[in-house]
Amino acid sequence: MIKNCLYMYKKIWSYSKLRIVLIFVVAFFAALNTCADLLFFKFMIEGISEHRAYQYILVLIAIRLGILLLMQCVDNIANTVIFPFCDLKIKKGFSIELYEKVKDIDLIGFDNEKFYDKYSRAFNETEYRATGMLQTLSYVVSVTVQIIVVVITLAYINPVAILISILGALVTAWANVVNTKAVYNYDLKKTKLFRGFDYIKRVFYIPEYSKDIRMTHLDQVMYKKFDRLTSDNRQVVKECAPKIAAVAISGSWAFNFLSMGVTSAFMVYKVYQGVLGIGDFVTAVYAVNSLSNNLLQFSNIIPQFSEHALFINNYLEVLNYQTQIQSEKDAEEISPFGKKEIELKNVSFHYPNVECNAINSVSLHIRAGEKIAIVGENGAGKSTLIKLIMRLYEPDTGELCLDKTPYNQITKSSIAEVFSVVQQDFQHYALSIKENITLVGHRGQKEHADDEAVWDAIRRVGMFEKIDSLPKGIDTQVTKEFDEEGLNFSGGQLQRLAIARMIYQNSGVMIMDEPSSSLDPISEAKIFDLIYELAKDKTLILVSHRLSGVKDMDRILYMEEGCIKESGTHAQLMKLDGNYAKMFKIQAERYGDNETV
Repeated sequence: MIKNCLYMYKKIWSYSKLRIVLIFVVAFFAALNTCADLLFFKFMIEGISEHRAYQYILVLIAIRLGILLLMQCVDNIANTVIFPFCDLKIKKGFSIELYEKVKDIDLIGFDNEKFYDKYSRAFNETEYRATGMLQTLSYVVSVTVQIIVVVITLAYINPVAILISILGALVTAWANVVNTKAVYNYDLKKTKLFRGFDYIKRVFYIPEYSKDIRMTHLDQVMYKKFDRLTSDNRQVVKECAPKIAAVAISGSWAFNFLSMGVTSAFMVYKVYQGVLGIGDFVTAVYAVNSLSNNLLQFSNIIPQFSEHALFINNYLEVLNYQTQIQSEKDAEEISPFGKKEIELKNVSFHYPNVECNAINSVSLHIRAGEKIAIVGENGAGKSTLIKLIMRLYEPDTGELCLDKTPYNQITKSSIAEVFSVVQQDFQHYALSIKENITLVGHRGQKEHADDEAVWDAIRRVGMFEKIDSLPKGIDTQVTKEFDEEGLNFSGGQLQRLAIARMIYQNSGVMIMDEPSSSLDPISEAKIFDLIYELAKDKTLILVSHRLSGVKDMDRILYMEEGCIKESGTHAQLMKLDGNYAKMFKIQAERYGDNETV
């Protein structure tokens, strides 16, 4: 616990030293205010009972008021003006560190539910955990200093009251420590449920689902899922909450009985004995009340640190994640340009918690500049094979080579730059059209976005007239999420933008996973013509369900159950009369294409 918390405070210190220094400054003035409170009551009551001059009382009031106003001024300036700026720097530091780490986490890690739960908690809590730890540190410093002031005062009046108050605080601290792990496990059980609630919220919130909600019974299905999650959540509450509440109530009762009841009775007894005067009694009662409250806060701080430490475990597990996809220390950089040769040697791969392989002993040699298509039924392993080629996954066995160099002898960044990709689940972002295209980075010599290259890519995918007619042109926002003047593109138009992104990237290997899935037949034909034109001086790997678009490829690979079952040109595979031919004939009949060779 201590090691984890110290790690976080060192990180916070590196992001904003002023934030931590001001915690001690504010704590000093809070302690000064507490000291003034104790002495004010004592001197005020003694002054009145001894019939001191009225001016003496006014001076006491003025001093007390001055200290209070000074403390409030420091506190308000720190909390309202300075802390927000410091907290922004700290949040940015932690968030960027986590965002940077995401790029190093293997894609396969997101298929591991246990890791993904910790990943989700780390991401969800990063925003406020650092400020929460600062708040805890503020409590520690402030409460500690105030406890010291009050203890010194009570030690002068009657030390026994200190011991009784401390005993009550220890009982509460024990109860809080007992509850900390229970509360953490309680939250852990709710994490998966809350992910379900968040998913339902996204379904009703994200525009992509709006048509299904209106045209289907999706809302009713989501209501049922919501009811199941609510029922599961209720069961978790029923199992965990009563135990947590019982321990908390027991600790609270013990604290109040000892710190307030027993201590107050003891002080009154001393007054009746004539040991304490009225001024000392009032000061002692106030001091006991202050000590009790501060000790209670201190006892609550211990489980806060424990809770922080448990979160930090999740955070550090994400930061310390060891990627399986690694390159050797002396890995070389390669040029992203030009035709590339790709070879897979007896490659196998399986997903976590799945016994059967998604890819089974695949050996494949793609010649430099070759145009190949990968086809097959859903679940055949096409997209998984593509991810292995792009080195998003690491094979369980076998080896992949690029231009005869093993992948692990090439830097990961170099391999990423070799591929211009249109994914099956291509994404668009609430950014400008230009930013959506240039986010891949231009593989030419220019460091900054090249508007001419952007317009060229847009022109080649047939969207020049539409985008040129927009008032802001390529600076128009995609979606209206952050800009009312933004544009909601159709699925086909978004797919064209994804292809424009690939054109702009201009790398040596083009990978297209279902590039025409959102296009009409005429647009599809134009896109396939464009693909063949773009691939003249590149290596092309195309995944498609529409077999009519792959007939002209140099080679077609038919996949089934993670294996390449058939390989050859369209004519060769039709002559073979295997599963590819069967699938092609079915599609030809369905779409009215009678050409089978």
